[in-house]
Amino acid sequence: LEVRLDRLVPQMNNIIDFMLQRTQDQDEGVALEACEFWLSLAEQPICKEALQPHLDRLVPVLVRGMKYSEIDIILLRGDVEEDENVPDREEDMKPRFHRSRSHHANNTGDGEDDDDDDGLDDDSSLSDWNLRKCSAAAWMFWPMCS
Repeated sequence: LEVRLDRLVPQMNNIIDFMLQRTQDQDEGVALEACEFWLSLAEQPICKEALQPHLDRLVPVLVRGMKYSEIDIILLRGDVEEDENVPDREEDMKPRFHRSRSHHANNTGDGEDDDDDDGLDDDSSLSDWNLRKCSAAAWMFWPMCS
C-alpha cells in the first residue's frame, strides 16, 4: 500500500473484498497477514473513503478476530486455579510490551541471539503478535484513518 497506492485505488473494492475473506482464513498465518492489511490501510489518506462501504462486513470480522481462543484462556488462567492467597512474584507484575515480529530476536552478530528476556520465563504465546492482537489493533486504529 505504501509504494504505489495510485495503482491500487481503482481496484481497492476488490482488494478489500479479498482481504476480508483472507482475514477469516482457517490458516492463522494467512489470517494474520491479511489482518495486517487493515493496519496498513489505516495509515493511508484514502482509508475512510475506501473502508466506509465495507464497514458492515469488516466490523464483525475484526470482532471475531479479537475473541480469545481456548488456548489463550487456558494460558491466561495459568497453573494455579485460585491463587489469591499466593503472593505475586515481581516478574508476574512487570508490564509486557509488544515487540514487532522483526524484533523478537536481535542477532548480536556473534552468532548468539539476544532476545532481551533477562532470564525471565514469560509465556511467549501470550505476548506474541497474533490474530487477536492484530484484530484489536486494527479495530483501534481504523477510526483514526488519515
